[in-house]
Amino acid sequence: MLPRSHEPNKKDAKKPGRNRKDAMKKSQVLGAVLLLLASAHTPARTTQPTTLRFEITIAAGLTASPKNGRLFVVMSQRSQPEPRRTIGQTGLDASRMVARDVKDFGPGVTASVDEKCVTFPIQSLAALAAGDYFVQAVFDSNNDLKGMDAPGNLFSVPRKVHLDPSQTAAVKIELTAAVPPEQLPPDSEFIKYVRVQSNLLSKFHGRPIYLRAGVILPRAYASDPQKRYPLRVSIGGYGSRFTAVQQMMRQGSSFRNAWESDGAPQMVLLHLDGDGPYGDCYQVNSDNNGPCGDASPKS
Repeated sequence: MLPRSHEPNKKDAKKPGRNRKDAMKKSQVLGAVLLLLASAHTPARTTQPTTLRFEITIAAGLTASPKNGRLFVVMSQRSQPEPRRTIGQTGLDASRMVARDVKDFGPGVTASVDEKCVTFPIQSLAALAAGDYFVQAVFDSNNDLKGMDAPGNLFSVPRKVHLDPSQTAAVKIELTAAVPPEQLPPDSEFIKYVRVQSNLLSKFHGRPIYLRAGVILPRAYASDPQKRYPLRVSIGGYGSRFTAVQQMMRQGSSFRNAWESDGAPQMVLLHLDGDGPYGDCYQVNSDNNGPCGDASPKS
């Protein structure tokens, strides 16, 4: 039996886990106090206005009529891949971008992109570090697909330019190329592609809207094309395109090795497209995207 002075005081005994909770609360409070003290002693960062701007034009004969859309200027410190193909990358080391919406943009019209426009990932065009950049402009005017490679989108040839927020002369860029009309990739032994119009979505948007999908066939399909197989529907999610089946079935991929193995269940895989007028619809009905969940080749 312990001496009386060493016996635990029952009044001071705490419930299991209470010490840990108290420590966490104290840590959170301390962290908040330190954050407030740090912010109080950190001077606000100010950026001087910049005169750096880009003036974008469209080459004669590139488009038949003026269009509405979003105009991008992409600035990358690497020549490859093309700056426009880095749109969508994230992180502080992503290509610098500035963009604005334009209306009735066509040949003979000059659109200016300057410090009043939206930038990423920097806070403003004035925060751009002076240096050499590979610069490319993109005019996204496709209403049905939101990718930079959507048919009809216009772009310039990338060129190396020295940029400095203090410069006064405008950087002039001419859009000289257009993404060609959509053409499905060629079929192969295991991969087929489909593009069909949806009556439901066409009615909702007031113009023809098409559904796209990549199809992966079972290994025994060629020997008996009339045989019926179970169907697996794959929804790729954000940023996924129906052409992802090419990567899935590339030679030597783990997916292809499993798909062609003797023990693999025989089925047809239907990989749906993730793109649309407002980006990814996730194949669900919504007020903005329309009846995407109900849409099919027959509806």
